Amino acid sequence: MKDFDSLLNIWNSQKTNPNIDYKEVIESYKKSTVLFKNKIWTELIVMLIAMFGITFFWIKTDFTYFTTHAGISLILCCCMFYIYNQIKSLKSLENDSLFEKPEKHIQFVKKFRKTRYKQNTLNYYIYSAGIGIAMLLYFIEFFSYLDSTLIVIAISFLIIWFLITSFFIRKVYIQKEEKRFKEMLAELERVQQQLSGD
Repeated sequence: MKDFDSLLNIWNSQKTNPNIDYKEVIESYKKSTVLFKNKIWTELIVMLIAMFGITFFWIKTDFTYFTTHAGISLILCCCMFYIYNQIKSLKSLENDSLFEKPEKHIQFVKKFRKTRYKQNTLNYYIYSAGIGIAMLLYFIEFFSYLDSTLIVIAISFLIIWFLITSFFIRKVYIQKEEKRFKEMLAELERVQQQLSGD
């Protein structure tokens, strides 16, 4: 049995990764980048539509409380904050000098990964806090017309929604992005090892 284990260890130590086609990895990398861009563009367009819809609603509706106007203004500021971060992500993906060496690919992906993680954590909490405060300001006018039971239900719904998005939906979103980044980095590091070994 010991002989079999030692033979197995020798065989495993001699196994090498098959050579991979650098161009194939770059094409896969380009596809991943395009998918990322499309995802960011989709989120950006949806946010722009929401922002214009909120602005139209604000202009066409007559509100009596100042807090309602302050809440809508804060919601629009949060939308602009989100749009700004998405545009920053898009601009960083427009770097054409990435296709020179695998090291540059790896450095870029690691830097972009950190940027996206920050956007999905710290920036998300800033955005959520702003939206939460804005919603409370916005609903002050409506709360003045509602009974206390409906107010408790509305506030409970907002709290539950923020908890679900913060602790479930956001984590799934981050895990999907992290998986994509890990796959991209693994392929690029294999190319780098193959090129440095040649």
